[in-house]
Amino acid sequence: MVLIDDKCDKIHCSVKNYLARMFENDLIEGKVYVFSNFLIEESSGIYLPTTHVSKDNIELLFNENMVIPSPVRPPRITQFLKPYVLRMHFTNKYVSAQVIHTPTATVASSASSQEKALRSSLEIKRDVAAAAKIGKLLAERLLLKDIAAVSVHLKREQKYHGKVKAVIDSLRDAGVMLL
Repeated sequence: MVLIDDKCDKIHCSVKNYLARMFENDLIEGKVYVFSNFLIEESSGIYLPTTHVSKDNIELLFNENMVIPSPVRPPRITQFLKPYVLRMHFTNKYVSAQVIHTPTATVASSASSQEKALRSSLEIKRDVAAAAKIGKLLAERLLLKDIAAVSVHLKREQKYHGKVKAVIDSLRDAGVMLL
């Protein structure tokens, strides 16, 4: 067991076997615990915490009243991620948009002007009108999957105008909330 004080300095100490056995089921290796209600005494020399003899050797006396709270766990990053993120991609030929479920890193829904069902209804597959149609189709697919809100992720070069604006506005008009 490695003990550290509030200044992050290591403490050389020993714990008697019969006292350590009292808490062995409560302590999990690799976890961090904060101890309270214990005593510190100067080492009697019977239990040496290190092989070298030093006047700084101490002995921790654990007792039945010692409090061992549950381990400190860092918050999961998924609590801070937006669950559904809209990403758009524009080429010289096509427009595509997809909504990604960030905790699982999977595509929740997507729409593209490359799809066979849309090819016949679109005259030009790369203009603002095509982008608006892609946004409307994506919104319908999201609402079918009970995804009512998405956050928008714009690349550095994307600004809110033209095709980007058409996709986002058609999503909003179809009833999908934007975060």
